[in-house]
Amino acid sequence: MACYEEPVRTGLLLPRTARARIVVLKQLQDFARKHGHMKTKPVDEVLDELKGIKDRKVRAFTVEQVKTLLKATEQRPKNWEQRTSDLRRIIVHLAAVCGLRYGEIAGLAVENIDLDKGVLRIRHSFSKHDGIKGPKTAAGVRDFPLPAQIGAMITAYLRDHHRPNPHGRLVATRGGSPLSASHFHETMWQPLLREVGMEHPEDRFHFHALRHFAASMLAASGVPLTDIPEMMGHSHLDTTLKTYCHAMLTDDARAIRL
Repeated sequence: MACYEEPVRTGLLLPRTARARIVVLKQLQDFARKHGHMKTKPVDEVLDELKGIKDRKVRAFTVEQVKTLLKATEQRPKNWEQRTSDLRRIIVHLAAVCGLRYGEIAGLAVENIDLDKGVLRIRHSFSKHDGIKGPKTAAGVRDFPLPAQIGAMITAYLRDHHRPNPHGRLVATRGGSPLSASHFHETMWQPLLREVGMEHPEDRFHFHALRHFAASMLAASGVPLTDIPEMMGHSHLDTTLKTYCHAMLTDDARAIRL
């Protein structure tokens, strides 16, 4: 159960994502058994234990909470390099304002950021296990309008801190390696939640909740619901409505400013 409980407990994965990964492990297990490489079925035992566990809903951010988070990223934490602080600021804004998944942010190539036209061309995703690949679904290949203020952050970062890396990514460690989700959560996201007093061991704010927030903000700001799935990289409107546009479609949601 550790392969499920640990990433969920730390906020690295949503429960349904952790469960989906175990289902993939079951497929590998069944393949190994079919070809005589395994006799036991350990993954089946884990799935049996998970049957009684309901997926926990993502804890939604309020407008004020997101304002607080974005404001906090403007300040460099004590003992942090300016490069790390600026990179965290960009990552959090790309999630909260543009609705990008962490994997899409980590896989974003510098060449796919059109600063002149103000467009993010989302063509890749990165995960620790799969490396650089295409987005989560075919619908994930998309262009998203880049807000001017985030464009200015990226321009400054590229000028002051960015170093060429083997994959040409915007987000990378100082040594040029892709920044894994686990490393980001442990060294950047959780410290940010602590800085603003939002860390709670029993009811964590997932980074992915910023994507939920972004989708809700698009709806609240008057973007046609039929356009939002394409902007979020969803294949169907139902996915957007059921999963993302919730709880925040109120007049005060229009008041947010970067």
